[in-house]
Amino acid sequence: MSEPSPTEHPAGTTAAAAAETGVETGIETGFETAVETGFETGLETTVELCCLLRARPGAEAAMTAYEDAVLPLIAEHGGEIVSRAIGDGADGHPHEVHTYRFPGRSAIDAYMADPRRTARTEERDRVVASTVLFPVRLA
Repeated sequence: MSEPSPTEHPAGTTAAAAAETGVETGIETGFETAVETGFETGLETTVELCCLLRARPGAEAAMTAYEDAVLPLIAEHGGEIVSRAIGDGADGHPHEVHTYRFPGRSAIDAYMADPRRTARTEERDRVVASTVLFPVRLA
């Protein structure tokens, strides 16, 4: 079975622009796409995802601070941060790489809808240049 290809989701892309350009909107659509692809590829019970995050130039510390604030919410909704790696983002590489495990779609939906997370949307759009999210099978 071939792995689905990742889709890049530039932060701040509007739904209207996405419809016109074919580019999907921010992390919400990224999770939606990855989860749907994950279900289609057989990750039905447990959903495992990898997330590549690129900070806007000069916003690397602010992006890490944003992630420090929102990542703990995953556990409150039954998910798990399996790993979080923070790099320097040099040469076009991601600034952060995360892997997550969720017990199912409802846990992801609850995390995505958490008002403490959604209240920070403007902050996220200000500091995150792009998010690439895709389903994986963690070994």
